Amino acid sequence: MTLLIGTGILATILLSLVQKPFLEILGAAGSVQTEAIKYTAIIIAGSILQVAGTGIIGGMLSYPVAYLVMGNKAAALFTFVVPFLISTCGGTLIAIIITLPLKKSGLLGRMKESLEE
Repeated sequence: MTLLIGTGILATILLSLVQKPFLEILGAAGSVQTEAIKYTAIIIAGSILQVAGTGIIGGMLSYPVAYLVMGNKAAALFTFVVPFLISTCGGTLIAIIITLPLKKSGLLGRMKESLEE
C-alpha cells in the first residue's frame, strides 16, 4: 500500500518534470505546447489536491465520527487515512482516465457549454 502511494507521488513528480520535453517529442510547439503545459499542470495540481484533501484530511476527519457517533473507542486519528488514501488514489486515476479522452474529443467542452446555458 505504501508502495502504491509512493509510486503515485513519484509518477506525478516525474510527469511534472518531463511534461515539456515529452510534449516536444509528441510534436507540440508554440501556443499548442503552452496550452498543453497549462492543461497538464491543472491535472497534476488537481490530482495532488484530490489525494491530499480526500485521502488525508477526509481520513482524519472521519475519526471524530467513528469515535463520537459510532462509539468506536479503538479508532485512532490516522486509522482511516490509509483506506481513504487507497480509495482516493484509485478514484483519481479513474477520473483522469475518463476526463482526458472527454477533453480530447471535445465532449467535455460541449458538456460545460450545455451546463452554462
